[in-house]
Amino acid sequence: MIKLNETTSLITNSEKLANFTWTIVGVVIMTLLVILITTLFTYLYLKNKKYRSKGFIFEQEVDSKIKTWVNKKNVEYIPGGTYSYNDNMFEIDGLIITSKAIIVVEDKYYTGNITGDANNTFLHLQNDRGKKKKINNPIIQNDNHIRHLFKAARAKFICGSLIVFEKNAKFNIKNVDDHVVLTTIDDISNTLDEMLKSLDSLPKTIDIENYSSMFISLKANTIKEQKKWKKITKTNSKTQRQKGK
Repeated sequence: MIKLNETTSLITNSEKLANFTWTIVGVVIMTLLVILITTLFTYLYLKNKKYRSKGFIFEQEVDSKIKTWVNKKNVEYIPGGTYSYNDNMFEIDGLIITSKAIIVVEDKYYTGNITGDANNTFLHLQNDRGKKKKINNPIIQNDNHIRHLFKAARAKFICGSLIVFEKNAKFNIKNVDDHVVLTTIDDISNTLDEMLKSLDSLPKTIDIENYSSMFISLKANTIKEQKKWKKITKTNSKTQRQKGK
């Protein structure tokens, strides 16, 4: 016969065993969750890094093609950079300065079919697998850059907007204004030739050297300005992701 104190001891041991078992289960679950979350964040980080790397290479390729084109023309090209004026900051992928107009370049490494309305904040990008997602409208982005240029220069001049997409991109965007030109990286030279030809009938109102010097002087070069711009882009990126959901 089991005595009372022995029964109590058995119950206590059973409870300890149960508690220990649940502790082990809890530790295993928490470990699996940590591994899962770490794996997910690592995957997203590497995916984003890979996309950014491809985007950076794409921008360098666009930059190289424009420089090659510019060498044969009487125009000036200022590569991309961050600009600062009156505590305002903005970023441009490239400026082509002619004697009749300034062309603001925006590079977008988008592969797939791009559709939507030029006046909307977001467009839609569909990949080869049929998956759709919202993307920020580069037409509106570049128009904002142009407005910044007007304010920074404290002058009005004829300005064109050139959006350069990846070579496999296709676009069907409605209500695109006349000052906006959409092209792919493979066709950028022909597109620029056409844009330059369209300016033939316009008077020469821009001093290329003076405007080039002015815009170069507006580039954000100090560490303080670079940190400020990094903070701005981080905040804007977070806001845009929330709006795009």
